Amino acid sequence: MAYITIKYVGPLKEVSLDIRRINVFMGPQATGKSTIAKIISQALWAEKKFITMGEEYDFYQGLLDFHNMDKNYFSNPDAEIVYESPWCVISMKYETGKRTPKTVYKKKKNRELYRNAKIEYIPAERNFVASIANIRKYTETYDSTVGFLHDWHAAKSSYQRKNSFEVDLPDLSFLYRYKESEERDIIKVADNEVALQHGSSGQQSLLPLMLVAEEVMVSVYHTERIFSPAEIEHIKKKAPALASIVDLLSEMGRKARTKAIEKRLNELWKELGYKADYGRTHLIVEEPEQNLYPSTQRGLLRHLVSYLSQDTKHQHTLTITTHSPYILYALNNCMLAGLVEEKNSAAIAKPSDTTRINPAEVRLWLLKNGKIESLQHSDTSLLAQDFFNIEFQKNHEEMFQLLKLLPNENITGKPEGK
Repeated sequence: MAYITIKYVGPLKEVSLDIRRINVFMGPQATGKSTIAKIISQALWAEKKFITMGEEYDFYQGLLDFHNMDKNYFSNPDAEIVYESPWCVISMKYETGKRTPKTVYKKKKNRELYRNAKIEYIPAERNFVASIANIRKYTETYDSTVGFLHDWHAAKSSYQRKNSFEVDLPDLSFLYRYKESEERDIIKVADNEVALQHGSSGQQSLLPLMLVAEEVMVSVYHTERIFSPAEIEHIKKKAPALASIVDLLSEMGRKARTKAIEKRLNELWKELGYKADYGRTHLIVEEPEQNLYPSTQRGLLRHLVSYLSQDTKHQHTLTITTHSPYILYALNNCMLAGLVEEKNSAAIAKPSDTTRINPAEVRLWLLKNGKIESLQHSDTSLLAQDFFNIEFQKNHEEMFQLLKLLPNENITGKPEGK
């Protein structure tokens, strides 16, 4: 389990939390939901680079460059970020007299091997990759949005070879094909084909999210990972006695590895302290509900959770920022189903289409006024605060006040004459 503490960064004052398999951040606009998601993403990336490549990545500069965070977010001299996992501690804070924060890395002793991670940040601005034709021609910088654009292109090229990708969610179903020779994105609903950029806003928002998620959560584990020359060189430096087996990494796929080679590789991983093959994916999604009908939101949430619940081999994680009650309550139902499975395994077969997740593996957070509080019951970990009902109640109170001004009107909602 990893922990993160954030002090005086942007709208956040003092926030401490543990990172579980599913992490959801709720709250009004500009309360720091995306700020936390970006920092978590950056921390996971910095940890990966430190452990697998020995690089001490500049945490502060990475947040500015890749995640487009403003320098004013760090204007408080007490600004600080501390990330601690079983393998390392990464801290970013100001030193006396310095104008920018400094990042310090400390490696921890751990007998458990670090599993190389695939880290995918899906930004709220994802629609543009589907709505603008030939968008790759207009990129001049590299940040989280452009990074997602590259991942979108790689994913759709992969599915071009597989012919098509199916989206099948409540109230939104269609097929997608990428014609690489023409650089055209085509969606098919029933018997009608249209260009993706002429599709609905929901289709343009949902497809890039689902396609890239499928690529990084599933497809990447069915293909051979190619080790870069820099990775090979780093491994050789750390384990020179096993240099001969290192050379095989760039030449031999997993299927061709004999038991003797696997034994040598296990010796190598133990010497390095990590496994270079991907062992898990960290998926971070901003506002998955964008442009989607409530039933589709619920279906999408269950689909994302299923990547974790159906894959027992890889310890994937999912982090979400959202304003949607439908996302929150759909997740709570998944947690409730997980609790039923734990307490009454015979009964869970009845709602067979319900996606299940252990509530203890989920963290639901509310951000407000620079602080964070848990939305979960201390005993069951299920959703404890029905705070959306407060907003509904305010709306109904206003409605009833207005209805009192129309005493002689038909206000029952029934058509006249019936």
